[in-house]
Amino acid sequence: MRLKLTLSDEYTDLPADVEYNLLRIAQEAMLNAVRHSGARNLAVTLESTRERLRLSVKDDGTGFDETGAPPAGHYGLIGMKERAAQIGAIFELTSAFGYSAPRRSGPG
Repeated sequence: MRLKLTLSDEYTDLPADVEYNLLRIAQEAMLNAVRHSGARNLAVTLESTRERLRLSVKDDGTGFDETGAPPAGHYGLIGMKERAAQIGAIFELTSAFGYSAPRRSGPG
């Protein structure tokens, strides 16, 4: 898999719980892409300003039906949603066959 990592030039000093949960959300999103999508390309972008933080994880994998229930024993998406809620973030997910992009927008 090929990774394209894009980081904002502006550093935002975040509370430790926000940094930790953001890291775990990114980690889970990337792991899902590697394990389940069949993707060959993965793009991770972290944009930050004083008012907003946005993490975007996109891949060119097979996609899935985002409206369906996750398979038994698979809690990654649920965990990402819960982590986002814990830090006051909005979790957005867009997926289609041939395109899959879990995204998380930061507080604010």
